[in-house]
Amino acid sequence: MESEDDGRMFGGARVHAADGVHPLPIESAVGELDPSIYTLVYNNQARGTGELCGLWNSMEVAGMGIGAIFASRAALAIAPQIGLTTIFSLCSPVTVKFSEWQGGRIIKDIGNNGTFYYPKHDLLATAVFVNDMINMPDTAALERERIMNLRDQPRQVAMEHYPFRKGSEAIQIHYDLLVQNADIHEFRTA
Repeated sequence: MESEDDGRMFGGARVHAADGVHPLPIESAVGELDPSIYTLVYNNQARGTGELCGLWNSMEVAGMGIGAIFASRAALAIAPQIGLTTIFSLCSPVTVKFSEWQGGRIIKDIGNNGTFYYPKHDLLATAVFVNDMINMPDTAALERERIMNLRDQPRQVAMEHYPFRKGSEAIQIHYDLLVQNADIHEFRTA
C-alpha cells in the first residue's frame, strides 16, 4: 500500500503460492521444529494452496490496520485469482485475532497447539489456516462481505474503517487487485 500523493510505502502483504518446488515460508520457518507442516502443505497443494505472509506497515500508520487488516484483506481477495483454495499464515500473537476474524483457524495439530518460538526463542508465532478460500464460511460476516465485494470489483475506491476501534477515522483506499494473466490452474497439481 502506498500513498497516491507521494509514493511513500505504508504497508503490504504477499501471497506466496505453493508450487511443489519452493517451500512456503511457513515450511522454512517451522519445518525443523515440526516436520508435519510439510505434510499439511503437500495435502493441500493439489487443490491450490499458499501462504499469506510478509505483512508489514510503517510506523507512520501503525494501529490503523494497514498491514494486518487492509493488506491481508486484499491478499485474501486475490488468492482465488491464482487458484488458491486454502491458505496458511504464521501470525504474531497480536495478529492471530485478525486472522481468525478473516477466517483463519489455528492449526492445533502442529507445534504446541499451533504455536512456535519463532523467529527467535523469546517470540511466539501461531500457525493458522483458511480451509475454504472460495466461500470463506469461517470469516466474520462483515469481513466476508468486504472480501467478496473486492473479488467482484477488484478495482475500486473504498472508505475503510479499522474494525477493532470504535470511531476510527476512515481511510480512503484505492484497490487495484486484478492479477494480470492469472491462471487458476498454475499452482494446482490435481
